[in-house]
Order: sequence, then structure tokens, then C-alpha cells
Amino acid sequence: MNRSVFLKTACAAASSILLTNCAGTKPAASGAPVAWPRAPFKTVRAFAYDCEAEHGVSFFQKGRMHKGVLNAPGAVLSPSQVQRLLADVTKGEPLDDRKPCYVPHHAFVFYDAADQPVATLEICFTCRRFQATPPGLPEQIGYDVPWTIMKELNVPAERGKGYYSNLYRKMRKAG
Repeated sequence: MNRSVFLKTACAAASSILLTNCAGTKPAASGAPVAWPRAPFKTVRAFAYDCEAEHGVSFFQKGRMHKGVLNAPGAVLSPSQVQRLLADVTKGEPLDDRKPCYVPHHAFVFYDAADQPVATLEICFTCRRFQATPPGLPEQIGYDVPWTIMKELNVPAERGKGYYSNLYRKMRKAG
């Protein structure tokens, strides 16, 4: 096999793998909701943040909240909102068209009775990807209910990363 044929074959295989993983061409297992988070929690707070305000997009950076948080100390979810959120994100959804990026601007943080975080769900609503800590959620979750809850709580929620960066800069100038 010459080098050109090998490279074309390798690129085609890599593209197939990436498209399957990023674009969601295979269905997710659905069924009974998964148990997540497994640790007991007392409250859940919703946050918006400019993930580009510092290096690293994860909501928690070196044991502290990301410096780009736009609504500290977070909006507290009601018990019914928590119930709706968990019902939506713990059941598997069919994989849909997802973009390969991951630029989260929202997080739901679950706190125990001592007000210590026990779980975090970071979401990028633009590309429809998420990161759960600890892991354990299905490969694809529902996004409509978390988005609706953000809106109900008046947490900054718009599409596109420029919105969050601009809002962060305005808050820094004002503060």
C-alpha cells in the first residue's frame, strides 16, 4: 500500500469515528432514568459564566468557581424545578446533531447540607454537549428543561459565546 492510499484510508477512518462521536449518528440507550447524582444533596443552584474569562472552561477551577461567574451566588432551584431538571437529564435521549465544540456557559451545582458541592452539570446549549461531575448521566440528555429553568430563574441565557464575554466585561467595568 503506498503512502497516499494509507493516508486517505486513515483519514476516512478517523473522520468516521469523529462524526459518530460528535454528530451523534447512533441512538442513545433509553429507558429507566439513571441514578444521578448519587451523593445526597440539599440545594441546587443555576449559574451562568463566561468560560473564556480565564484559562479552562470547567465551572470549577482549582477547587473554586470559575472567575467568569455572572450571577454569584447562583439562582436556587425550587424543589419542583430540581425534580423537572433531574427527570430530563437522567433519561437517555436519542443523539441529535451536536457540534464538536464544547464551550459551556451554564452550570447546575448540587450542594449538600454543609453547602459543599457534590455534583456539577455544565452545559453548552449552543453545541448541545455537557459535562457531568461525577460522571454517570446518559450520553445524550434533554436540553429543553434545563434551558427553560435558566429562563425561569432569570439566569443570563442566550445563544452564542459573545453574549457572555460582553456581559462579563460590562459587569467588571461596573463593579
